[in-house]
Amino acid sequence: MSPRYRLRPMVLEHDDETGMLWAGALPSGPIISLGGIAEIVLYVLEEQDEPLGVVDVLGRLREQLEELPEDAEEIIAGFLEDLDRVGLLETVPQDPDPRAPRRPPRKETDLP
Repeated sequence: MSPRYRLRPMVLEHDDETGMLWAGALPSGPIISLGGIAEIVLYVLEEQDEPLGVVDVLGRLREQLEELPEDAEEIIAGFLEDLDRVGLLETVPQDPDPRAPRRPPRKETDLP
């Protein structure tokens, strides 16, 4: 299962002169500059109520952009991991598959 992500509170500032997007995680940063399709990826995450996985983000990007590189899934996965690492995104645990076998609850006597 791939991780799902959602935005953390942040401040975004677009620099019209350079075309760069500056983002800072609240309350204490860091502040980083983002380029490329970063603004679109953040918008995709912002417009969703539910956390999105890499495949979900990629699907929405394909709806908005005419062409994506063949390795777009790898690129987007790495980008989302980087945003998570700097605190702009939050990784949301996957809901367990209801069909997956579950461990029986431990009894007190099972404790070491």
